[in-house]
Amino acid sequence: MTQIMDESTATGSGLQEEGVNAVASSSSPTEEPTISAEATASEVKEPESSEKNTVERHWDFSNRKVIVHNVMKFMKNKETTKMVASWMEALQEKYPDKAIDFEKFRKPPQDSFVVITMKEESMCPLLIQYINENKLKNKRGFELVAKPGTEESDDKKKRGAAEDTDPTSAPTSKRQRIIEESTTAARRPVTEEEIQNKVTPLWQLSADEQKSKKMTNMIKGCAMKIVANVKKRFRELDRDKKRQTVQLYSWLKGDRSVFVEDIVSAPTPLRNKCEFNFGYRYQFDDENKEDTEPTKIPAVGFMVTGWAGGVSRPHVCQNIPTEVCQLVDLVDAFLATSPLPPYDVKDHVGFWRVMTLRTSRRTRECMVIIQHTPPSGGVGDESAYVEHFEAERARLVSVLTAAELQLPNDEPIKVTSVFFQEFGGISNPPPEHPVQHVFGKKTLTERLGQCHFQISPGAFFQVNTEGAEILYQMVVDRVKAVTPSAKDMLLFDVCCGTGTIGLTCLKEGAVGKVVGVDISEPAIEDAKMNAVANGFTVRTDENNEGDNTSKIWDVAFVAARAEQVLSKEIGKAKEENLQFVAVVDPAREGLHNEVLRTLRANRRIKRIVYVSCNPTGSLVQDATLLCQPASKKYPGNAFRITSASPVDMFPLTDHCEMVMTFDRLSEKELEITS
Repeated sequence: MTQIMDESTATGSGLQEEGVNAVASSSSPTEEPTISAEATASEVKEPESSEKNTVERHWDFSNRKVIVHNVMKFMKNKETTKMVASWMEALQEKYPDKAIDFEKFRKPPQDSFVVITMKEESMCPLLIQYINENKLKNKRGFELVAKPGTEESDDKKKRGAAEDTDPTSAPTSKRQRIIEESTTAARRPVTEEEIQNKVTPLWQLSADEQKSKKMTNMIKGCAMKIVANVKKRFRELDRDKKRQTVQLYSWLKGDRSVFVEDIVSAPTPLRNKCEFNFGYRYQFDDENKEDTEPTKIPAVGFMVTGWAGGVSRPHVCQNIPTEVCQLVDLVDAFLATSPLPPYDVKDHVGFWRVMTLRTSRRTRECMVIIQHTPPSGGVGDESAYVEHFEAERARLVSVLTAAELQLPNDEPIKVTSVFFQEFGGISNPPPEHPVQHVFGKKTLTERLGQCHFQISPGAFFQVNTEGAEILYQMVVDRVKAVTPSAKDMLLFDVCCGTGTIGLTCLKEGAVGKVVGVDISEPAIEDAKMNAVANGFTVRTDENNEGDNTSKIWDVAFVAARAEQVLSKEIGKAKEENLQFVAVVDPAREGLHNEVLRTLRANRRIKRIVYVSCNPTGSLVQDATLLCQPASKKYPGNAFRITSASPVDMFPLTDHCEMVMTFDRLSEKELEITS
């Protein structure tokens, strides 16, 4: 390669380096992180008046750029390319006499805009007109907004000029500008359709269409993935020459290795637990003027457009009960005259934070939990909070407890318990975070099947009561199927929570005894209370010592890690000559690997009934570990999937639960496949 560089080449190289540095230091969404070599080579040859003007002329492409806002975040490059290409095809069909195309685009993964550089400046108005007039929407139903790139460039120049003329002003970071832009974009009138699209995305589909969509997801996203993962594990073992080859299990050889039963839906979408954020609802006097400053109204509701867009009323959502909407109206009226402001998530100042409502139409009870920042030592104007807190708390309790919440064709419900919760952190408190009881009962009573349960403020309970009855009946049926004699069967309720599943099985006569395990001590205390309330004898700590067989007990609830308890409890149950069945109902993260290892290693557990709230995620991972061939880390005979029953606990949404049954392969079945 030659080492000599002529004067014109050196000049061009200098311009290119300076231009790249200028672009790299830019923070506006209109500027590109890289410049194509083709564009550089052609543009450097243009006449130059001055170094500054040359850089601006050669590297400012804003006149050929279009910025499209409200696109989905974290889109894959392939998806973005397909989206932009579809716009170009539509424009080409509309203007066949023009050669319409784009040069490149830039889509930051974490941002909701895409910057498109067109081939020619004349194409930009056509693209802007097409997107805005056709009211194109993203996957969540929000309208796309297209603007010329020159507007963003002008904004940047204005910001730069202001910073130059005001030496005392601190430079605005790219993150700060993005926050300001997103805040401005979010503070706009929110339609009822947007609220429903966010909270209940399937609200426009019929019941049959919702079932079909979820059924497809359960088959392809859950059952087929599990089978594929287990088969992949067999192929990996085949490639491992150090190990003896293991033949594919016979149950995996069919076309439909896992048969997914028809989905069963809850008869109503109504929730028995709702959480709302305190904030401001932005009211626009003239919706046609973008520059109109909205009126901030203290309110409580859903943050449909994020923390920057304020709160929206939940009344249009079909899964929110009418009594809950009435409570929201009462709190809105209270906030209008309260000297304590709602909490601002952005600046972390304010007082009122979150309102949680639990309701039961069966027992006609309602629990209200108000979360707020500490009145002293909290965030914001602490002195004002201390001055008004006691009076405002008493006034809010009076407003809540005096109301009669009307029900359709039924007698009204009244608030039966009120709690307040102080929290000064930035995110959300853990379930065991303390609460202060200020009115009425300390728990809410709910009837479920033949049982009734006491629900404390932080306890987990299925949010759809009617759907929970369907779900639990499925579990009871799966347990009864392997119970020749209920009195000789012991149920291990792993991740038992407040004991709802285990106590239901016991009440239905599916098992003779229940041992529930959960890491949460408050949940275990609730489970013991529920056992006594339903007429069962709880094994006390004293019963754990000495001869347990002489003690009469129905249930035992232990606050500990399941892997630390199961082996010990199985050893105790052997002395009573009991058979075992396990039910697991983990959180969305699924079971800990040590729990899976313990379940596999204990050969006396012949059946596992897995209740999953994340069937396309953690259930796929856990099922793979239960069904794959034995290994040093996961010993014991593998399981096979004998039933998969999806339950639509959350109509109008994308979520679905799965009840999956695992039966352990016998030695004979393993011999056949070896």
